[in-house]
Amino acid sequence: MNTVMEMKDWKVNYGEVTVLNDVNIAFPENRITALIGPSGCGKTTLLKSLNRLLDEEVSAQTQGEITFKDRSIKDFHCETLRQKIGIVFQTPTPFPFSIEKNMAYALDYHFAMDRQNKKNLISEKLKLAGLYDEVKDRMDLSATNLSGGQQQRLCIARSLTLNPDVILLDEPCSSLDPKATAKIEETLLRLAQEITIIIVTHNMAQAKRIANHVAFFIDGELVEYQPTNDFFNHPQKEETRQYLEGLIG
Repeated sequence: MNTVMEMKDWKVNYGEVTVLNDVNIAFPENRITALIGPSGCGKTTLLKSLNRLLDEEVSAQTQGEITFKDRSIKDFHCETLRQKIGIVFQTPTPFPFSIEKNMAYALDYHFAMDRQNKKNLISEKLKLAGLYDEVKDRMDLSATNLSGGQQQRLCIARSLTLNPDVILLDEPCSSLDPKATAKIEETLLRLAQEITIIIVTHNMAQAKRIANHVAFFIDGELVEYQPTNDFFNHPQKEETRQYLEGLIG
C-alpha cells in the first residue's frame, strides 16, 4: 500500500499552547482515513497543516516535516499544493452565484478551456459527487438555493475540478440529516477508488462505515492508528477503549 502523505514529528503551537505534539502518521493512497477524538484535540489543525492553510495563521508555530509524494510540502507553492490537496469545510461554502459558475470558477482561474471541454468536465465531476441528476436541468440556479446536503456535494464536486490527489474534509456531515449524510458517504466511497480522503468526524458510526483506517487523538497526541476493523474491535490502548465506550471525551 503506497503512502501519499506523511507527518514526521509534527508539532503545532499557538503561543504557549501545544495543539499537536510530535505526530507521526502516514496516509495510505486511495483510502479513507478518519480522524476522531474529543473536540479541541487538534484534528482540524492537522487538516489545515496538510495543505498549508496553517501558514495563513500568523500565531501558529510548527516543527517537523510533512511530505506529499515523498516531497516536503514546503517545496510546493501554496497555490500548487492546494490544487493537489483540496479541502471541504464543515459548513457548505457555495459561492453566491449559479451552480455552473461555482463549478467553472477554479477552471476559469487556472486553465484556458473551450466551452465544450469545460462543460464535459463539470458534468463528470458532478456525476462523481452524485449530484448531476439532481441539478443538470437547473445549472443556472443559484447554488445557495440548494439543500444543505446538495450544497456540500457541490463543494466536493467543485474541489474535484482541479483533479486533486487528496481531499480533506472537516466534519462534512455534522449539520446534515441521515439521508443527506448517506449520500455524502456514498460519494466518498466512490471517490476513494481514485482519490485519498482524510476526514474529521465525531460520528463513530460513520468512521466505522466508510473509513479504511482510523486515527484517534487526545490533547494533540496521536493515541492510536489502526485499520478500522482492528481499531473498533481490538483497540490497543486503554484510552481508545474508554473513548469507544463513552467513558472519556
